[in-house]
Amino acid sequence: MENQILRIKDKLQQVKDIDVNLEVFGADAHGYTIGAPLTEEEVQAIEKTYCFTIPEAYRLFITSVGYANPCEEAYLHGAAGPYYGVLPVTEGLKELLTENPQLYLNQSCLLSPAQSEDEWQQLTNYAYESEISDEEYDKRIGTLFAGLLPIGTQGCGITTLLITTGPHTGRIVYTNDDYQPFFAFETHFLDWYERWLDEIISGDLLSPNAGWFAYSKGGTSEQLWQETLDANTDEEKLTCLKGLLGKNENPQHILQEIKTAIPLQNTKVALTLLRILTKYNYPAAKELLFEYAKIDLLEILQNVYWYAKEDAISWIPTIEQYLPTVTDTETFNFCTYLLTTAKIDYASILIPRATDANPKIRSQVFYTLGQLDHKVNYIEVFKKGLQDTDTQVLLQVLQAINTLNDKSLLPYYQKIALAYPPSDENYIATNLDYCLKNFNLTRKELLKDTFTYE
Repeated sequence: MENQILRIKDKLQQVKDIDVNLEVFGADAHGYTIGAPLTEEEVQAIEKTYCFTIPEAYRLFITSVGYANPCEEAYLHGAAGPYYGVLPVTEGLKELLTENPQLYLNQSCLLSPAQSEDEWQQLTNYAYESEISDEEYDKRIGTLFAGLLPIGTQGCGITTLLITTGPHTGRIVYTNDDYQPFFAFETHFLDWYERWLDEIISGDLLSPNAGWFAYSKGGTSEQLWQETLDANTDEEKLTCLKGLLGKNENPQHILQEIKTAIPLQNTKVALTLLRILTKYNYPAAKELLFEYAKIDLLEILQNVYWYAKEDAISWIPTIEQYLPTVTDTETFNFCTYLLTTAKIDYASILIPRATDANPKIRSQVFYTLGQLDHKVNYIEVFKKGLQDTDTQVLLQVLQAINTLNDKSLLPYYQKIALAYPPSDENYIATNLDYCLKNFNLTRKELLKDTFTYE
């Protein structure tokens, strides 16, 4: 690991020179600054205070590279590192949900890469069970997060932790209240940290489409593609391909091999390969995209919208073909995203679905029609929408036409006002009020017996 420490020190200086504008996520929080390393005596004092043993790779980092951040403006004094930086132990422990971390840092860690979502759910259900004492709650939370040292935060309630006990000691794991823990692929802290430096130097973390660091397999494009070819299972292939999808760029010879391999793979792998090809060489992927639209329309539309929306116009015939029978809400939504991106008059394509049995589809129809510059031409369709019995659809119609001042709308507004009188305050009422401003009217005035539409 000594050679790795030397590489890390050299790469830390490189990333400072590369990301001078602090564009990498979290860089503005730590500024690539790191404090002086701790002495062995200082490390032992931390271990004694909190009753645990710091894993070897992390111990070497804080005694050889640096510890904490001396800058007062640094977020929680986090040192240069992934996300908002690598937190000092005293700050990191504040991320734990227990007031007595020293009781649990040396207990057996319950987390495992093989742990299923159901197993994690059972553990959290027990830990967060209602109607237990504060003491019992603290004990259960402590047990749930035992053997875990918080070393960073990613925001959005996500904590980066270092496992301090058990068979996975030294591994990095991410936790969040909303989903099961995610294990980083690296086996120890130094590999995880050096990967962060490498992906800044390569440009992966500086690209406009940069993904969240270390949620996919690391390595160069060449390594990941070779591992894909060597993989024995589709699951292993997909893991490698997800890493390829996160690269800033992939060599053309790999993309050509991917194109050749697509028809030879099972559907899920083939679609993932096609997504990679779409992202990095859309012209080469285009013909295959039309072919695979017959197999998974949503996947293909997502690819085009995310990576080639400038060619949306080419997909109008395909959308016209499939849209009348699309029942999946997400697929329907992506059809509309490409319609609006193509900048055509798509009203005739969408209007037949304005009376769809699915209110989510009706809502999306009116939302999309509302984006047309000449939506006044379809005012009769909007009038039908104003009579919809689903509140979400009605809300979407009101928002779609809130700039129109056609008086023929007033009888429909009046009926809505009857259902939402002046005393009501809700989304429908608020949006109706906004529509009425075009006529210098209020709901109260609209409901007067003396009101006329002239």
